[in-house]
Amino acid sequence: MDSFRVLHYDILLAVLRYCDRSTLCALIGVNRSLYEGAAISLLREPVVIRELGTKLAAVIQFISADNGRRLPYVRNLQIEVLWLSTTSEDLLHIHVGGMKNLQRLTLRHPEVLLSRHPQLASAFAALEGIEEFAAIYAGQLTCIMLRSMRSRLRRVWLDGNTTLKALPDPVEMLSQMSPSLEELECGALWIHTHSVAPYPIFPNMRKFHIEGVRSPITSRYADAFPGLTHLLIVSPEGDILQGIVQTAGPDPHPHNIGPRPTWRALREVVGATIDVYHLGLRHHVPCLRVEVSRLMQDEVSFLSTVLDNLRPVNLSLSMPTAFLSGTDKDGHSLAALLSTPAAMGLSCLELYAACFSGERSCVAELPNLLENPLTAARRLSLGTLVIHWTSRLAMTPSDAEESIRFVNHLLEQVPSLKTAELRSHCRYDIYSLHDDRPFEVTRAVRPERAWEEEQSTIRDTFA
Repeated sequence: MDSFRVLHYDILLAVLRYCDRSTLCALIGVNRSLYEGAAISLLREPVVIRELGTKLAAVIQFISADNGRRLPYVRNLQIEVLWLSTTSEDLLHIHVGGMKNLQRLTLRHPEVLLSRHPQLASAFAALEGIEEFAAIYAGQLTCIMLRSMRSRLRRVWLDGNTTLKALPDPVEMLSQMSPSLEELECGALWIHTHSVAPYPIFPNMRKFHIEGVRSPITSRYADAFPGLTHLLIVSPEGDILQGIVQTAGPDPHPHNIGPRPTWRALREVVGATIDVYHLGLRHHVPCLRVEVSRLMQDEVSFLSTVLDNLRPVNLSLSMPTAFLSGTDKDGHSLAALLSTPAAMGLSCLELYAACFSGERSCVAELPNLLENPLTAARRLSLGTLVIHWTSRLAMTPSDAEESIRFVNHLLEQVPSLKTAELRSHCRYDIYSLHDDRPFEVTRAVRPERAWEEEQSTIRDTFA
């Protein structure tokens, strides 16, 4: 007797949603009821089609069993193969049409896949429920498919193939796409073309990230994304080394956007100092995250110009240790930046730095490294100071004690601070881009009454 018949099928499905993939695979072989329920629950997980050889047809057969009854349960499809066999292609592009509830689609090497199997592009374009699309090694065929898609896409990630020739402007390539787009991320060697063709307007666009752009963003991006709230721009390092580093100083009129108001809804700008400078924005942006170059000798001049134009409240700086510890007389230092009038409006400051020498996590060195910046910060109205400190070795108990002393030292040195925080991070491989070891967080908070007394003293001193 099938004991599971006493459970309503919807209740059974609800229970199976809490099972992991290995448990579901085991339950499939128990009985017919569990086979169906577990199979449906498995399809709610990402369905990944890889180079499986003879197993590829079996995977396609599994997701399309029972005359396609399972296909509507596929929510997330990832295709990582370069090509399909003739049989697999016939199976897949036919069954894609049954994935009516597909929400996320990821293609690896889509240029090769779509050139060899154009029927897949038509099948994906005909779906109406896809909200997120990601393409690794994208190109013109990928963008052509995007322009013809019936789905109202909300998020698109395009990682271009940098082994091929540089790609034309991504926004121009998406010129006939649905205006529903909210987030667009492009990573490749993109050429910013200066054609006269009007850009499409994406009124819902909130986040735009572009890496590898071959020339600075112009006002046309501002026209295309009038409601943008988050902007990230990274230009090729070679362009910076060849041209911008040799600039003697900031030109008062170098901007591509110009003095006219643009992107009034921007809440955050992220990028290298020189990239943000060349945006030419001249209105308030609450949050600014910039990376300080190791090579630019006139960094403070560019940064102070950016601060003066954007007037951020929250500033995040990623910097080499030499910039962190230099004096205000050095010019190329954090202390020099905090001594400029442009820094007066800051209320939250985040600093990212690292030390990969020595046999300790170097926490004990931080008070000396920050002596000059803290002296300059006393004249500011900072309420929060966060230090992100990365080292090669993990913290020891003595380092933990040093961390507690350090955050309290920050409160003592900067009277306006309400909160001081140290986030220590250990990275054994300093070249790794994917190191997710947890942070050790040490925080000190000034008591409210003590903070009010400090503020009263400051007011009386400068009255």
